[in-house]
Amino acid sequence: MAVGIGSVGTVEVMEDFMSMQDDGGLTIVDATGIAFNNLRLNAISGDVVMDQDVTLGGGVATFSGAGGAGDGISIASAPLIPRDGHMTIETRFKYAVWTDVQAFVGFQETWDRDEAVNPFTLNGTTLTDNSVGNCWGIYYDTQATTDDWRAAASQAGTIVSASGTLGVRANSTLTADKFIIIRVELNPSGGGDVYISDALGDSFRLVDNLPNGTLSTTAAYHPVVTLLAQSTGDPLISVDYVRIRGGRSWTT
Repeated sequence: MAVGIGSVGTVEVMEDFMSMQDDGGLTIVDATGIAFNNLRLNAISGDVVMDQDVTLGGGVATFSGAGGAGDGISIASAPLIPRDGHMTIETRFKYAVWTDVQAFVGFQETWDRDEAVNPFTLNGTTLTDNSVGNCWGIYYDTQATTDDWRAAASQAGTIVSASGTLGVRANSTLTADKFIIIRVELNPSGGGDVYISDALGDSFRLVDNLPNGTLSTTAAYHPVVTLLAQSTGDPLISVDYVRIRGGRSWTT
């Protein structure tokens, strides 16, 4: 009698940040990073202190940089491949203020384990694709002429989003020190969806649908949450959870 593999074929990470740091927090050294359960946490631009918000229930990690330009945290896991199964990354987080932000949530093929690179930066109306291979997700940059979350996809430095050269605006409404939720999906056909919930109690709404066949289905993508200060304001960043789901590679 054959025995099925069942749920072993599904890979899932649910990080709720329920563990407690020592008083004073844990310093994550710039360009070094740490393994944290099933995730890797990389400090960007300078050292970052990880601590716990004990005034909130359910486990909330906080990250604070050293006040340098671009300080922040990049959170990622080992890669997943779309052909192996539907891929999802979902996270709930907030900035103390949304006036000094450079962020990305999604999937990127290249993710440096020491000093990760934000896939997209938008200065005024000029979008820079920082060439991380196949990439799909949603980004935010307060250097932009109009601040907003924008969904975008790229391949090796070339924007391939079907909805404009800067990506697709979410028309989001952000409130200082209030959580938002972002969910990014990449399917086995090379397409996907981006969803956002940017107000307390709101349901997800679709930001953009990436047509099937747009991205490689055989590339290995890191699920990534990168949350930085764009300038030197060093806003406190709080992350409630990161959930990652995909398929196991059985073909190799």
